[in-house]
Amino acid sequence: MLVQLADDYGGRVKVAKLEIDRNPKTALAYGVRSAPTMLLFKGGTVQATQMGLVSKSQLTKVIDAAL
Repeated sequence: MLVQLADDYGGRVKVAKLEIDRNPKTALAYGVRSAPTMLLFKGGTVQATQMGLVSKSQLTKVIDAAL
């Protein structure tokens, strides 16, 4: 779904995936305690965090608010 959202935003949004089991220090640094967790960055700063399963419409609202 995240890749589809990136496509929907026509290059205004980039998607990256982090495997927390292979990168525990990075996960800890950003306070990731469960999967899935989405962090939304703008200018290198976390703008929003969404934990757990969410709908595409919920993610769209979070992304739109940050753009």
